Amino acid sequence: MRVNYNVTKSSLKNIEKYDWLKANFKIGKIGDTDDRDIVRLLENTNYPNIAQCLHIIDKYGERSDEIGENILNCNDPISFGRYLSELFLFVFLVEKLNDNVKSIRRIKGKRTPDISIKANDWEFLIEIYTPMDFYGYQTFSKLIKQTLKNLDIDIGFDIITKLESDNFSFAFDLPNLDKEIYNWLENYKIEIIQFLQYANEGDYYDVELFSKAIIFTTTLNKVYKDKKVRSIVSNESTRSNDTKLFFEIQDPEEFSKTQWGLKIKSKLQRKQAGNKRDGVIRILVINFSFSDTSDISFFNYKKYYDNLVNDIKFLVSDSNPYPPYDLVVPCELGFECGFVKPINLSDYENSKIEELFSIVHLDKPIVKLPQASKNEVDNIFEYMSIDKNNYEFYNKEFLMEENRKGLGVILAVIAIIIAIVFIKSGSFLFYLIGGAGALYLFNTFKKK
Repeated sequence: MRVNYNVTKSSLKNIEKYDWLKANFKIGKIGDTDDRDIVRLLENTNYPNIAQCLHIIDKYGERSDEIGENILNCNDPISFGRYLSELFLFVFLVEKLNDNVKSIRRIKGKRTPDISIKANDWEFLIEIYTPMDFYGYQTFSKLIKQTLKNLDIDIGFDIITKLESDNFSFAFDLPNLDKEIYNWLENYKIEIIQFLQYANEGDYYDVELFSKAIIFTTTLNKVYKDKKVRSIVSNESTRSNDTKLFFEIQDPEEFSKTQWGLKIKSKLQRKQAGNKRDGVIRILVINFSFSDTSDISFFNYKKYYDNLVNDIKFLVSDSNPYPPYDLVVPCELGFECGFVKPINLSDYENSKIEELFSIVHLDKPIVKLPQASKNEVDNIFEYMSIDKNNYEFYNKEFLMEENRKGLGVILAVIAIIIAIVFIKSGSFLFYLIGGAGALYLFNTFKKK
């Protein structure tokens, strides 16, 4: 499936900021559509991470050779993310090793790695692998917003989507073939355009998502005349799958049958850095940035690292010739790159591998995502004037107080009306009632 992006005044204005992009990316005129992902980025430079991404592409696009070309021509968001991962590692290495780093152009019919480094009389050949677990679920999640945001319909809208299932493992139920996901999205796109043409605000559209147990609901919250104004908010049921769970498996044979075991073994068998030879270190970098987990720093813990080492060694045990790579390096590639201790499959001693590993600077560890300290949490609650130990109690008290104020306002208004109606009687009592009501209203709104 291809998502078409509109070429707008913003696209044309923003590409002028980037010399290499301007020279090498041929963009259409205002009103045209383009399915290449660079257009999506050019339309959203107000986001700092996208502006930073475009800056990196522009600065290193030519130097990265085929990697830069792939990024320019890509019209699939998943593949685009993978090409960006290759560029991020290339940039990381160039900033450390300068001209010693080269991108390798693939030769048709020949297996080649992605990057070559020549340093200290050694050549390091690096193949980058970016697998994705729960492929169907993640592909759907990444594409559904883009599908809705770029619908070919002349209205703007606020849409709320909700994916509901009673099954905590519903991500397993989505097919792992992108063709099936793309076909579903193409059919959904046709149906949702028909729905939006006649729907009123508040109307919703339900559809099964590959299973009767998974319902995907699209609610039209608001309609705008300006079709550029489009907002999509996504919600989904709680799910229990996490990449980390696969690497808690202690039996390598059992792991080899999981989606991760099958993916990694298939990649290892391709031997894209060639066979073992003197003076060459063949490295398979496994980028976990697309894994379905919030933080892959769990590989820094001995339990998970040891399991991974045993898994990898089991997966290559029947490789002929052995080994398919000298090193396997789990990592996280992005604006900041981090690496796990290499898994040594070669005949070299670990001390020699550590020495060689430091030459190519792949020894920067993955940093655990920062978490708020106890003091920071306390400061937040103090700033919000909330007692964290009695948050629920104070929340209820607040609501009760608001209800009391509301009732008081109603009674005060009634008192003033009574006083006005009966004021001609000249009774001091009605003056008192009206005055009390007015004073209550004054004090109440003065506090607000």
